[in-house]
Amino acid sequence: MCNRTSLLTIKSTKMQAIRSLFFPKWSSDVRLDGKTAVITGANTGIGKETAKDLAARGARVILACRDMAKGEQAARDIMREVSCAKVVARHLDLADTKSICQFAENIYNTEKGLHYLINNAGVAICPYSTTVDGFETQFGVNHLGHFFLTFLLLDLLKHSAPSRVITLSSTAHTMGRINFEDLGGEKNYHPVRAYAQSKLANVLFTRELAKRTEDLGVMAFSVDPGAVNTEITRHMRWPMADVIKTFSTLIKTSAEGAYTTIYCVVTPENEMHNGGHYKDCAYSKSCWAGRDDGTALKLWAASCHLLGIQYTMIRVGGASASQSGICKSITCQLTPHWPSSDDARTKWAGLFGATTMVMMMLQTVKRPIIPIILKWCQPVFREVGIWSCGGKMNCRGVCCNRWSSEERLDNKTVIITGANTGIGKETAKDLAARGARIIMACRDLERAEEARSEILEETGNENLVVRKLDLSDSRSIRAFAELIIKEEKHVNILINNAGIMMCPYSKTADGFEMQFGVNHLGHFLLTYLLLDLIKFSAPARIVVVASVAHTWTGLRLDDLNSESSYDTMKAYGQSKLANVLFARALASKLTGSGVSVFSLHPGVVQSDLWRHQHQCIQVAVKIFRIFTKTTVEGAQTTIYCAVQPGLESQSGSYFSDCAPARCSRSASDDDLAKKLWERSCNMLGITWQ
Repeated sequence: MCNRTSLLTIKSTKMQAIRSLFFPKWSSDVRLDGKTAVITGANTGIGKETAKDLAARGARVILACRDMAKGEQAARDIMREVSCAKVVARHLDLADTKSICQFAENIYNTEKGLHYLINNAGVAICPYSTTVDGFETQFGVNHLGHFFLTFLLLDLLKHSAPSRVITLSSTAHTMGRINFEDLGGEKNYHPVRAYAQSKLANVLFTRELAKRTEDLGVMAFSVDPGAVNTEITRHMRWPMADVIKTFSTLIKTSAEGAYTTIYCVVTPENEMHNGGHYKDCAYSKSCWAGRDDGTALKLWAASCHLLGIQYTMIRVGGASASQSGICKSITCQLTPHWPSSDDARTKWAGLFGATTMVMMMLQTVKRPIIPIILKWCQPVFREVGIWSCGGKMNCRGVCCNRWSSEERLDNKTVIITGANTGIGKETAKDLAARGARIIMACRDLERAEEARSEILEETGNENLVVRKLDLSDSRSIRAFAELIIKEEKHVNILINNAGIMMCPYSKTADGFEMQFGVNHLGHFLLTYLLLDLIKFSAPARIVVVASVAHTWTGLRLDDLNSESSYDTMKAYGQSKLANVLFARALASKLTGSGVSVFSLHPGVVQSDLWRHQHQCIQVAVKIFRIFTKTTVEGAQTTIYCAVQPGLESQSGSYFSDCAPARCSRSASDDDLAKKLWERSCNMLGITWQ
């Protein structure tokens, strides 16, 4: 028992040593007696810790919370921990301008002064939704809600000068781009891009506010609290949530995350940069986009326009901003200009959104830390089961859901496209072990025969055949379908698995952009040609392997072949969105036929799909391979959709990790699915009612 206690003490000491490398300590004895502070989102996390600290300094603290039960509990907690704390909870829903107005009115009626407004509340990387006023939730809450709240409380802040407005941003602002043409994300929503945009908006708002109020005694600062383990991560799914859990010892606590906010409250004016961006209790330049005064002014005008207000203060150091027509005169001509480096940064965020939290942690250290992490954390990793005795990390055990089934497929025929490698090969191996007849539809017959021999050796199932199929050539697709109809009595399961990912621009044999042509149109035509045989074999299933990449972009119906402009990531995302829409529309058309249709996200898988990627991306995939799936793990959701009994009622659904999952708003648009169906038929020259 003593040895175990000693071991735990040693581990705890090592963890503290690691944390000391990341998070410098900071303290101050400044008192805030007679001061009043409003803190949004103060019922939990950084906000609650900030409120506790300011209350301990003698300030009156107003907890502005959406959930009043949690807000009142937080107030009780603080008063229990801090002697003579003056803390009250008030209702505030930043997703509702009516609630913001009512909150501001209450403040004017009950408070004589307001010295600190801390815009702390926020929502991160959530599925698409809108506020009560119709704004995209992340932009609406994180930026517009605080913009409007500051507008309403500014007179009281001026009356109480010197005063301060502190707005919490994030390292994610460096990946942001203000898309003035689609601030609400209605055309092209991606949760990471939307979050980064809202955090960049926080920085730009602070910069512009400081210029307008510097002669009024009101200072403004934006803050990057660092990577903090709080409830703001509640919307994050695999693998991001598991990254946070795995590296929780290297992420700031809420108290540590509150340091920089408190620093900006109590540090003397002559030591602060008005309008500045702060991180780790020190001035830190924001990204260059966050220092663009032109964009800041445009965003200000656009925000006023969206909220229907006129922020009529004088803008010091530039053109007058007191014109009543500023919102009308500027917002109609908002066209941001960004260099390719920022576009690349945004694309990186789309592709590697799961590594955002890791990047935020690592960039706080000015020395190589991976060896340090592995050396110091090895005992802990072993104890929690993510480090094997052989010295290799096994985080997949944490990240990947486990699923198993003994369902048999004897006397069933399964067609799998792209079955010579990766997920397709592992799917074929599993279904062959269940007794199915497997038709491996492959472009490379040599590799397909090698895969067939391997599957035969492992499963003992000799009912494996290889057939030539090139999804980039409609003649090959038609020849394959003709052969299947001639040779096979039935097809019980069709798995549209093959695909190509983010390749340089090229065209199929029929002149279609390669990714859209192979990933969508090829499988669309194949399914069309085999559908009568599949319906004859009912009950039957069609499984379409899509990807979470369908959330990266919208569907450009006027340029499906990317002829006007080509972006590898957007083209891939569009093809995967087409997969989900196709499955949804096909399921609707096959209602009552006995044929079920499913689309799925296999996860981030170590497969040949990465072969076209830039070397930097391939290196990044290798670095973070402990958080990716093997091909066996990546095949599990495909197998689940193919064999799990009782899924018929969920035909048309999108799956991930062997369970129904939420797809993007565009992927749920039946009108868009119908338009894509019609365009696909026209492009292929077929009639499919």
